[in-house]
Amino acid sequence: MGRISISIGRRLGEIYDKVPRFAAAARFGLQPEQIAPKLAGLELDIGLKFSGLSKADQQHVVDVYKKHMAADLDTPGIGIEIRYNFNPNDSSRLRKDVRMGELLRDQGLKPVYLVFSSSSPRKDAMSRLTNSGWVFLTGSPAISFITDLLEMEIQSILDKPAIKNETKKVVDGIMNSLVTSYAFQQMLKK
Repeated sequence: MGRISISIGRRLGEIYDKVPRFAAAARFGLQPEQIAPKLAGLELDIGLKFSGLSKADQQHVVDVYKKHMAADLDTPGIGIEIRYNFNPNDSSRLRKDVRMGELLRDQGLKPVYLVFSSSSPRKDAMSRLTNSGWVFLTGSPAISFITDLLEMEIQSILDKPAIKNETKKVVDGIMNSLVTSYAFQQMLKK
């Protein structure tokens, strides 16, 4: 059952990850490959390089960063990873996140990690990623950061009927394939 839960969570994460990307692309007038670049085979959730932004948008990113991080942005852009929950139990996920932080710094971008849930962060994993250069915001501060950055509320987008319907279709499909699977049927016979 644990694997089923992880599978559902990953599929929902795939849907939810796209919403901030689309919103960021629309807000900053960027193409999908600009907003979510692939670095060494790893896909970034949101990348904002100043070289691709207008002067006004560059200043907006700097102002939002300074407001929420209480620090100056000393790089020509930011790279953002977003998690709705953060409880990485596998070292593979952490290695990928550490690697992404390295790749962002190599590109001259500031790594910013947003975790929307305030109850799920694991302090040891956050400490490892902070030591590798990520700046974390969790819970309400993370939501406020992305709201100010994109100038729209992500939660209101996720609450839209079209998004909820798509999410329901994915979950229903997963659940249907689960209960009709051979393994599940064998488990019921026991």
